[in-house]
Amino acid sequence: MRTKYLLSGIILSAGIVTAVFLITNVFAQTASAPAGNTANVQFPVPELGNCRSETDCRSFCDKPENSQACLSFAEKNNLMSAEEIAAAKKFLAVGKGPGGCTTKDSCENYCNSTDHINECVAFAEKTGILPPQDLAEAKKVQAALARGLTPPGNCKSKQDCDNYCSDPGHMEECVTFAEKAGFMPENEIAEAHKVLAAIKKGAKPPPCRGKAECDAYCAEPVNFEQCISFAEAAGFMTPDEAVMARKTGGKGPGDCKSKEQCEVFCEDPANQEICFNFAKEHGLISQADLQKMEEGRGQMMRGFTQAPPEVMECLTGALGSETIEKLKTGTAMPSRDIGDKMRECFERIGPPGFEGGGAPGGFSGPGGCSSPEECMKFCESNPEACQNFKPSSIMPPVNFEPNNQPPGDFRPPENMQPLEGGTPSGPMPGMMSPQGLLPGQEFNPLQTFSPGSMPPPGSLGGADIMQPPSAEQIQQMMQQGIQQFQQMAPPPESAPPPSGGNLWQAVKDFFSR
Repeated sequence: MRTKYLLSGIILSAGIVTAVFLITNVFAQTASAPAGNTANVQFPVPELGNCRSETDCRSFCDKPENSQACLSFAEKNNLMSAEEIAAAKKFLAVGKGPGGCTTKDSCENYCNSTDHINECVAFAEKTGILPPQDLAEAKKVQAALARGLTPPGNCKSKQDCDNYCSDPGHMEECVTFAEKAGFMPENEIAEAHKVLAAIKKGAKPPPCRGKAECDAYCAEPVNFEQCISFAEAAGFMTPDEAVMARKTGGKGPGDCKSKEQCEVFCEDPANQEICFNFAKEHGLISQADLQKMEEGRGQMMRGFTQAPPEVMECLTGALGSETIEKLKTGTAMPSRDIGDKMRECFERIGPPGFEGGGAPGGFSGPGGCSSPEECMKFCESNPEACQNFKPSSIMPPVNFEPNNQPPGDFRPPENMQPLEGGTPSGPMPGMMSPQGLLPGQEFNPLQTFSPGSMPPPGSLGGADIMQPPSAEQIQQMMQQGIQQFQQMAPPPESAPPPSGGNLWQAVKDFFSR
């Protein structure tokens, strides 16, 4: 149990004793004060009766008549915090504590007993030496004792109650007392009963007390399995969370120890490669998903190599040349932010042949559709109208002149007969025909403009034959690659549970009570 709940009134002396102790033992503070503060103390100390050592100065400050001089010296040399100074000044203003105590030992002996709880609570409330929260808890203990409740094991001092309730065999008695006295909120009571149930079933709790001690204990690799097993047995983590914790050792990329820490770390573009590799190494992503992610990244990279200069100029300005190069080489991960900026560039420039593009040939499809999207929408609703549709004309490539020998290995077949206008009746061998069509086969927009596909070469009019992919095609290629990669990436909530932080927070909170 957390003894501050059970013994707030009993150990009320801590607040009173602290005030006395701060005054009468100023040099005890130097041991825990920052080195930069104690360096200012030079012996002998004129302000403290020319004491020549720490022992001499403690003896000087043990005398109540020297309290003001010691407090002033501590405040001047930053040997005490502002809160400690304030508490000490309040005690000085009163002069004596409950029962007339003036020293640490006398105040501790007097108030560290249930017999004097009423007097000590009244003194603390009158002088304000206890913080409001501590005073409220002390009053709860006072009220519980007034109702006739007996402390666990009938303990009467902080040390006695601390020793009694630290024994797992007495845990149920201590929890019951805290529950009846109203020291614990409902959520903590529920957690305490989970721990009790686990212990009754034979689960062994970590041999640590307090959050700091349990943090240190469970952070040791040799103790990791014990902490995981107890947390799972007590119901503070699911079996799946336990499996993941064992896979990761309780730490995430960048040694993040909570969901929030891992989210902050992995949302930083500079850390996304680290997070991706961490997920791969610890089996948090399946091989099938890994393959899809790599395919998506490869598709995006191919889009970079085929993007028009004006698109690349926009992307470079939006992402920076360094990020572009990292994306091209595959050393940077495509994030949502990168995908959004890419989409903005393509929308701003507009795909050639549609918005702002002015495609030569004035393509018009069934129902007057002028873009793949419009054609798909029309043909989905009017399949019969699209059944026999084929492009109105297939034009030769730009600068093509009949009777001139085309470059490369291109040779027209001997049986190719030109039409009346000099235009071949089918796709020229060696050139790209509409995607998926054989010579003489009719063009079907429902087939070629399927969702997720790029507009087939030749479908936008004759001018796009033998030309690089359009900006819209490249945009689709890159966006699909990014989406495919991101869909396969592990979501933020799959960040590994922590080892010393929130993973067993309920357990550690309980053992710190």
